[in-house]
Amino acid sequence: MIIYNDLITGDELISDSYNLKEVDGAVYEADCSKITIGGENVDIGANPSAEEADEGTDDNKQQVIDVVHSFRLNETSFDKKSYLSHLKGYMKEVKQKMKDNGAGDDQVTEFE
Repeated sequence: MIIYNDLITGDELISDSYNLKEVDGAVYEADCSKITIGGENVDIGANPSAEEADEGTDDNKQQVIDVVHSFRLNETSFDKKSYLSHLKGYMKEVKQKMKDNGAGDDQVTEFE
């Protein structure tokens, strides 16, 4: 299994266990699906008492996107201006990291 990490933070982003498609040679698009988490029913073999009222169960079921849940990704809330500002700084760090890892100027220029 190949796990793709963020070049700057080292955080795990996604793995090849998901159907990935490269878009414009720069980003990956993944096929995702919603999964239900929580609400597991553990049967310990005990019968409910006839004298006690049924306490019921709190299901706590939640639907989430599988990739987001598996890799503990966090939602962001950028407006257009702050997103572009963040992206500009991030791309500057990526280019520097590429140079530090031995990428040539032509590779960095192609990445831009």
